[in-house]
Amino acid sequence: MKKYFLLLGLLASTFSQGQFYTGYNMVQLSRWSNDNLPSLGTQKFNNGWGWYDSAKQKEYAIFGSLDSTYFFDVTDPFNIILCDAEAGRATGSIWRNYKTYQHYCYAVADHGRSSLQIFDMQYLPDSVHKVYDSDSLIMRSHTSYIDGNRLYCNSVVNGINVSSAVTVLGLDDPENPQFLGTLRPPIFDGVPAFVKCHDSYVRNDTLYCSGENAGVFIYDMKDPNNGNLLGTISDYPDKGYNHSSYLSDDGKVLVFADENADLGLKAYDVTNPANPKFLSLFKSHANATPHNPYFIGRRLFVSYYHDGIYVWNLNDPKNPEVIAWYDTYPQNGTDYAGYEGCWGVYPYLPSGNILAFDMTNGMFVLRMDKEASSQNPNYVSHDIRIYPNPSKGIVNIDWVQGIEETQDLQVLDLQGKVVFQQNFQAIAGQNELQIHLQGMEKGIYVVQLTGAKTHICKKLTLQ
Repeated sequence: MKKYFLLLGLLASTFSQGQFYTGYNMVQLSRWSNDNLPSLGTQKFNNGWGWYDSAKQKEYAIFGSLDSTYFFDVTDPFNIILCDAEAGRATGSIWRNYKTYQHYCYAVADHGRSSLQIFDMQYLPDSVHKVYDSDSLIMRSHTSYIDGNRLYCNSVVNGINVSSAVTVLGLDDPENPQFLGTLRPPIFDGVPAFVKCHDSYVRNDTLYCSGENAGVFIYDMKDPNNGNLLGTISDYPDKGYNHSSYLSDDGKVLVFADENADLGLKAYDVTNPANPKFLSLFKSHANATPHNPYFIGRRLFVSYYHDGIYVWNLNDPKNPEVIAWYDTYPQNGTDYAGYEGCWGVYPYLPSGNILAFDMTNGMFVLRMDKEASSQNPNYVSHDIRIYPNPSKGIVNIDWVQGIEETQDLQVLDLQGKVVFQQNFQAIAGQNELQIHLQGMEKGIYVVQLTGAKTHICKKLTLQ
């Protein structure tokens, strides 16, 4: 049964055209929000996740608000469909976190008298079934991660107010998780190195714990009640509040974020966990705060609060290269105070579409363009050529597409101001345009080409 009556006019979702969003090598396919939902200041939403139903070949988004969890069909990225919603045990929670296993979604919250909730998603797109809602094992948890058939819940308080850095649950019976053990912080000079594990990344029983101000702690968790400390990263550049980490697909590079303004992301070689080696320090903008990193191969996707989503190429981890970004929270301008903007990113849908979850502006479905995604065939877009680039003002644009449609070409400065616009009828096949931008200020601009089924953006430099 759908719970729309709980959610203050949920069907009145908004696709606002008034707010300008921009990006580089990444475009917006659609956005979902709801202005009627309760808020605390500017925050209506928190984190999200994604799920692919291989049996039905459908893609879904899972998105948290202060009160509830929403399930969307995003198989058609231009037509987001709200399938169902479930209220959380505690209302007004600014922290919610989701992970999936088989056809189940595991939801935790870190506010008040919350619980671990489990939703069976096999009935989507019609509905989800809540099959578990209990605070006995998990009352509050800040984050979670699933590796194999284990659920790792971080910074936990259980139903009798006992805390643990990490609680490990077994999912052999996915609807009835079983307690397996807890991670105990190491004792240095008679004092625990950390109290809470803010977040953890786990692969093949190796757990990378973000131990708040103490740094990163690497554990062998084969015995979930007797974690074996393999190594630490406790003295590193731009050290602050160690928030979260992720491992490259080849298992060699760990990137972690310290959740403080103007502190960059750190890349380490963790081939030998007992002796991690610093590789690089990098960031989006001065004063910006990184949040959650995710790897696909050596491509790093980061939810970057005020700056939205950033993507780096780490083929050479000593020299990370920005290859794409999309600003989900342009309201901040140059003000990076507090915690606003993009909380989480999910880049793992088979289509290559990317889900971004913004605390104020809702859920975005994004796509990398061909220039940024040439090494990943799952990302699909038209091929477009802009030349000469850099240009002195006369710019040629050509591209090939499969359908005829009306399109809009815009050139924007990096503040989002439209400085050139032209509408035209594109044909199926080869298209060519020439635009004249002489007299405009030198600098970097964004060229956007949009139509009913076309969304492309490229960087243009005017000399």
